[in-house]
Amino acid sequence: MRKGKIKEIIKNLLIIIIITVILISILALIYSFTQKNILINETLFKKKAILLAAGFNLPSKNIDILNLYDQTIKELIKKEDIEVYLYINNSLQEEDVLSSGYILIFTGAGLWGEITTALAFGKDLNTIAGIEFISQNETPGLGGRITESWFKKQFRGKINITEIIPEKNMPGQNEISGITGATNTTKYVLKLIELGKKYIEDLKLKN
Repeated sequence: MRKGKIKEIIKNLLIIIIITVILISILALIYSFTQKNILINETLFKKKAILLAAGFNLPSKNIDILNLYDQTIKELIKKEDIEVYLYINNSLQEEDVLSSGYILIFTGAGLWGEITTALAFGKDLNTIAGIEFISQNETPGLGGRITESWFKKQFRGKINITEIIPEKNMPGQNEISGITGATNTTKYVLKLIELGKKYIEDLKLKN
């Protein structure tokens, strides 16, 4: 009786192992077919973030987005902790401080995890051209709202941000509207901007 149970256990174990191997093989096959598309989509998402941070309006077609990127963005530095790109926006007047500048991609602390940011500065390397969030782990509906357009757009043209005001108030030159219920996340975004400025100094990008 005991031998029969042992045989049954071994049989069931072999069945489980075979099923597991089959499932893993199927998943590996699916991944091999989709890996290329995943990488393409990740690259496209990153290029969109870079363009948006620099103040460009994105075309509707992906091919046009890629063409715009190739025409206006140049990779300068690529390290483990930071990437730096040069942008030129010919749609703006040449004397406009935001018509050209640098985009930094780096990761810093958020409230609940790391935030990877595309942060652009104009050619004076003080004026913020824009900010985009490539990845973040903030609370959905609260800190996660940093990805909303109204929050990101208010940084464009700012130099020194010294105060966070309530969300529905119109911010002045040195102010930004914080996210209701997520003041700490807003403060972490300001720390990311300060980190970006420090990178500019460390990389000696200033003329």
